[in-house]
Amino acid sequence: MRVSSGIYHDAEVEVTQEIKIDLWVPSLAAAIALICYLFTILPEIDFGDAAEFGIQAKFLGLLHPPGYPLHSVLAKAFTLLPVNPSYATNLFSSVCAALTVGILSFLIIQLTGQVVLSLVVPLSFAFSNQLWPVAVTTEVYALHALTFSFSIVMLMYWSRSPSRSRAFATGVSFGASIAGYLANLLLAPAYLLFMWQRRRPLDVTMILIAICLICVSILGWTLFRVESADPPIGTQFLPDSVSGIWNYFSGKQYETTNWRGTDKFVYASYKNFKAIVGNFGYLGVFLIGCGILWLFRQDKRLAATLLLILSINAIYFTNFGGHGSSYHYMMLPAFFLFALYFAAGVTWILELHPHWILRLICWAYVGWMCLSVLTSELPARLTRSQTMEVSNFVDQSFELIPEDAIVATRWRYFTALLYHQKVLGRRPDLIIVVNEDATRHYSHGQYRNVREVIAKYPERPIIVGSAAAKQYREEGYTLIAQSMEWHQVLR
Repeated sequence: MRVSSGIYHDAEVEVTQEIKIDLWVPSLAAAIALICYLFTILPEIDFGDAAEFGIQAKFLGLLHPPGYPLHSVLAKAFTLLPVNPSYATNLFSSVCAALTVGILSFLIIQLTGQVVLSLVVPLSFAFSNQLWPVAVTTEVYALHALTFSFSIVMLMYWSRSPSRSRAFATGVSFGASIAGYLANLLLAPAYLLFMWQRRRPLDVTMILIAICLICVSILGWTLFRVESADPPIGTQFLPDSVSGIWNYFSGKQYETTNWRGTDKFVYASYKNFKAIVGNFGYLGVFLIGCGILWLFRQDKRLAATLLLILSINAIYFTNFGGHGSSYHYMMLPAFFLFALYFAAGVTWILELHPHWILRLICWAYVGWMCLSVLTSELPARLTRSQTMEVSNFVDQSFELIPEDAIVATRWRYFTALLYHQKVLGRRPDLIIVVNEDATRHYSHGQYRNVREVIAKYPERPIIVGSAAAKQYREEGYTLIAQSMEWHQVLR
């Protein structure tokens, strides 16, 4: 079924019917996605960054560089719900992801007019390994996808009827995506170039003003919170000076601007390609290429802008992921656009070859793709939603760790233990630090390494994780195993 709301199609139904379809199809896609997420949502906080996001949502603190102020503020609102705080912040991710799915559906029906595609393709994206895992836990990536996708909608909204007010609204929406994920600032040239091509310099000025206002707000928020709240958990640089602000927002702690090497970039690109094939299949990769060409045939400016956005996002995070991890969640905007291109490619094939057999093959492939992604990801999501892996680990750890101990462990476990201590009020007697030889800031002080913590509290027992046990033995310490994970260091 096709409707005339596709901006590149002729009228086929009445306007009132178009509006109803434009609204109910995206709403249905978002509702189905949200139901699936609620059935598989984690019943607890997760390890690693998720626990840090949960802590700072509770206390409105600063997150690790480069900071995610919009996530802290909006997730804080969800913690006011009368539910467990970990469930509340997990729910926030689910709502953001479901809204992203709805926006993708809206864009597909606006661009192609294809009703079935605007339902099935967004659901495939919803069930993908890129979105589903971060839609059921406390993570920043679902909000990242939502703010990015909404800024694309606003850009298209402006392109249909340019005006200074719409340009400012587009700038605000893009600024919100920056506040949600600072790396989106790299996409600003693509947005500005798109507006400049319409020969409307005042509109470009309005979007620049809006972006600058958001960036100033981010800086103001960061400086205010660093003075009024605990420092960012375990971060190396505090934004309390000019150099500290630069190091914090540039992500120097993670070497975000370094070139990782051609070999690592190629390997990360290969992993990304496998992820694309895993979502769309090899035929889907061909259809994505067709979709890019189809959009260029319809609107060269829009197509070029979306391709530039895709390229910036993919290249930057492919390089960033080259240091060891895929970081494919950071590429959610790219996979969002891949889904949009896929739908456009199917639309082009349907237009070129109207024979019913080929149309049936196309629809069968789209249905198979959606079911394939769903069945491959569902078992893992169901299994994780029915376990209390983090809570069990923390319970066992707190039982083994002696009173007033210094606990030094890797980031993954550090944040989980700290979440239960700060948010749930458990074991306030412990000093929990990251076991790493680098300057770290905590609410109880700043330390260049764990040895400084040990020297500051000479009477406290020392507990270290298994990953660091070998290092302490090599330095001459005597260790007593408390469990497979924890070892007590004898002074």
